[in-house]
Amino acid sequence: MAKKKRNAKRPKGESGGELPFDRRAMEQAMQHFAEQLFGGEGSPLGRALELVHEAYEQRDPRRREALARKAIEVCADCADAYSLLAEDARSVQEAVKQYEEAVAAGRRAIGEKTFRQLVGQFWGHLETRPYMRARYGLAQALWEAGRHEDAVAHYADMLRLNPNDNQGIRYVLSDCLLALERHEEVERLLDEYPQDDSAGWTYTRALLEFRKGGDSPAARDALAVAAETNAHVPEYLTGNRAVPEDTPEYVEHGAEDEAINYVASQLRHWRNTPGAVSWLRKTLRVAPPEQPPRPPVSWRRVKPRLASLFQEEEEVWQVDIHRARHLLSETGDSAQPWVVLVVNADEHRLLAVHAETDRPTQAVAWTHLITAMLEGQDEPHRPGRVEVRLKTFSNAWRGKLQQIGVECIAVDELPAVGEVLQQMEALSVFGGPAEQRRARNQAGSFDPEDVPQYADAIWQVDARRLPAWVDAEGEAMRPWSIIAVDTSGGLVLAQDLSLETPTEESLWNVVVGAMARPMAGDPHRPGTVQFRSPEYASWLRARLDALDVRCEVVEELEAADTVFEGLGEHLSEGLGLRPLIDVPGMTPEQIGSFYAAAADFYRRAPWRMIPGDAMIRIECDKYTNGTWYAAVMGQSGMTLGLALYEDLEVLESLMREDISEEEHSRRVSALSVTFDEEFAAPARDLDAAEKYGWPVAGPEAYPLVMRVNPGRSVRPPLTWELELLEGSLRAIPQFLAQDKQSQRQVVPVTQGELEMELTRLQHG
Repeated sequence: MAKKKRNAKRPKGESGGELPFDRRAMEQAMQHFAEQLFGGEGSPLGRALELVHEAYEQRDPRRREALARKAIEVCADCADAYSLLAEDARSVQEAVKQYEEAVAAGRRAIGEKTFRQLVGQFWGHLETRPYMRARYGLAQALWEAGRHEDAVAHYADMLRLNPNDNQGIRYVLSDCLLALERHEEVERLLDEYPQDDSAGWTYTRALLEFRKGGDSPAARDALAVAAETNAHVPEYLTGNRAVPEDTPEYVEHGAEDEAINYVASQLRHWRNTPGAVSWLRKTLRVAPPEQPPRPPVSWRRVKPRLASLFQEEEEVWQVDIHRARHLLSETGDSAQPWVVLVVNADEHRLLAVHAETDRPTQAVAWTHLITAMLEGQDEPHRPGRVEVRLKTFSNAWRGKLQQIGVECIAVDELPAVGEVLQQMEALSVFGGPAEQRRARNQAGSFDPEDVPQYADAIWQVDARRLPAWVDAEGEAMRPWSIIAVDTSGGLVLAQDLSLETPTEESLWNVVVGAMARPMAGDPHRPGTVQFRSPEYASWLRARLDALDVRCEVVEELEAADTVFEGLGEHLSEGLGLRPLIDVPGMTPEQIGSFYAAAADFYRRAPWRMIPGDAMIRIECDKYTNGTWYAAVMGQSGMTLGLALYEDLEVLESLMREDISEEEHSRRVSALSVTFDEEFAAPARDLDAAEKYGWPVAGPEAYPLVMRVNPGRSVRPPLTWELELLEGSLRAIPQFLAQDKQSQRQVVPVTQGELEMELTRLQHG
């Protein structure tokens, strides 16, 4: 949402890299040659160019303008002088006017006869360069002014004059044609430069093929060629790596700087092509981004918030680090992570878990302890006491925790931590390679009739996808877990993890494994096995009947649900946004209505209807704070979505880029919905979307919602906040499509209707 800077872009080189406009300095070094071309030493045009070179060295804009105007007085055919005035113009309309003067002056300086003679050779002759620079600037200004057809016509004619394209006009033209969805013209332009193997050309061809035919052989072939040309682009296109704010001035073919330059200008075309980014990720097997580590906690900033939390004075928490046995993996590796655990000692309940390759420091453990207080699974609160095993923890934490009324002591043993870790390992969260787990379930020649039957034993068997993503050869996937649970004590008897959808055999192997080699207790057959899925029951009914085991279909599996919920908390802790489905008072109907509004918003792509620095005031009398200021995100392609700010001054400062990160963090208060790929969404919301049929517009259109409070405290929205977002998502595309300054709308929401008044605000 940064403010658009006028004429910040310069002509690009053949590989797409930016070339500074000060190529005039090089031309000045050839002044003796230029003077001959422009009429000899001391000619009016030569003297005017000297003034322009002097102007470009000035920091004072008034002095620069004065020198440019003086140059025009000396020679009215000095195109560079008009171009300088255009670059410093106060409005796009003024820039267009000055560039038109520059183009006319440049043509006069060349002369009509020479102009006709040099067609096809422009830029190769020094006298044509001011004209070509001016025409490039004019085309840019026309595009910015909304005169897209005129801009395209200028770019196309510049390639006619100089098909060698020293300025890199073809990249700018292809950018414009993609934005206008004139795909046949893009294809013809690509074919005119068949030897170009830059990222700007090969990835554009891949995108064009995908737009034409989706995941076609031609699109895959084009993408393979592009990836060979520059292997760095996919990491930036998928968002795995952030594009720097300052793009490189010069680029090297196939290098990372070329990738940055390409993605900075072209990402919006990929994002505005539904499914393109996820197709690229899947086709090239680009792994999902790693979850960024939590930043260190600033005690000075966080202490007042902690001190204000409710305190459970009798509650004891335990914090420790351990070397777990194995990572959750389907690849058979045996990497052993270190794990930070924060556990409620009274309930033996996991409050926070964090795994990493290296041994965590006390600062890392401290961050997760503080986070568990501030972002508790229940209400955020402080315990009365924190117990640790390591003296380095107690020495570092005791004084700080005393300041907020929490006791910190070192003890020899942490039984609650040990029990929770044992449960996690038993559930195969860190339970070793898939082959070992399945071998444990396989009974071989085991005959279930050889073990006794406990007639009163009731088992529950189910299979569900876990709220964790694993990298399966570059593709993000959620593993399936099959469990068999004894209802009498809630003990897990057998489990299997797999990336494949459960089958009859995989389900039966878990049941047999529970009979032959249970994780707890002696081998035995139950009297009853319960399923929630009629399909699962039908698969195993005949086999269970043969063992005199009753097969039942029930509506609820309380014991299995408890295990899956606990496993979900272990795996999803710290993975990002909290699920909407878990927000108190939020109903599936309301979330589904919001999803429908978000899907329609995404399809209508309002970021294509409004400049990136535009703001919309939204007034809705239904709520106490009846006024918000909306910014539609997506013009650059970096982030698609909508943000509603409460403070206009903060939003304006953000647009002007004159607010520091710290100041913005301290003052920001906003609601936002952004769109991303499936793995970025909370897993419980994904499951609910599948269960209730909530609509999603595309593979990159999963809505992510958050409320950001001052201090960058992030939480899911309340019910009324989600309703406000839903109404805004419905109202804004219609408002922008009608191109009105102000409009009152009545839009449908779950609980009825919202009356909203929308007004465009002038930035600045």
